[in-house]
Amino acid sequence: MIIALASLASAAPPGSEVVAGWNGNRTIGYGFLALQPALLRSSDASLVARVTLSDEYYYFVDPTGLNRVQSPGVAIGPGFLYEPRNFAVGFAVGIEARQETTRIDGSDRVTTDALFDATFAGNIGWRPRQRADLYGSFSFSSATAYLWAQVGATVTVLPLHKLDPPVSLLAGVEGSTSGNKFSRIWAVGPVLELPIASIRSAISVRGGVSFLEPAGLPTTTSLTLGVGVYWSY
Repeated sequence: MIIALASLASAAPPGSEVVAGWNGNRTIGYGFLALQPALLRSSDASLVARVTLSDEYYYFVDPTGLNRVQSPGVAIGPGFLYEPRNFAVGFAVGIEARQETTRIDGSDRVTTDALFDATFAGNIGWRPRQRADLYGSFSFSSATAYLWAQVGATVTVLPLHKLDPPVSLLAGVEGSTSGNKFSRIWAVGPVLELPIASIRSAISVRGGVSFLEPAGLPTTTSLTLGVGVYWSY
């Protein structure tokens, strides 16, 4: 779910992309796989078709008890990428279908609903002199009012003095949030990113401390993890 990884690709014009990611913990999280084949392409911009498979899971308390929600979905729609030099910005809209399954702990009650609505996603990134990366990205599901968003900053730690190396390592800090009115998690912590220019790819891992705010329960503190993969072709 690391859309901002697109800014870590090589300097080649943006084309078709594959982006995947997940972050959260055992009780709440968001994961996705986005396929973005280019429909029209210029030297620094692309019109793409975006297909996103995603899964949201969270819990909350209401008069019926502890509700655990699982909500896989698929969205399809157009998107636009613009990447001149060291700057990158993109957005996409889509029509979304989700299946929401709610289970109540200690009960045989299970409800399943089909949801249809729109989805929105966007990212922005800036990599000055290829030595640092500032980025932000988000994904919003209207069907479940579920927002995932992140902002981060990294600097190149290996190699220290070579610009545009074939492989490099960036380290920094990242903050993220995901959830809706029923349950939301806030997290902050370190992030490591490994761009591989020769195959136009990047891999990221992150961890940190999270603050979980489920409806009907007090805020709790725990650990959160995340992974992301980007590939362009």
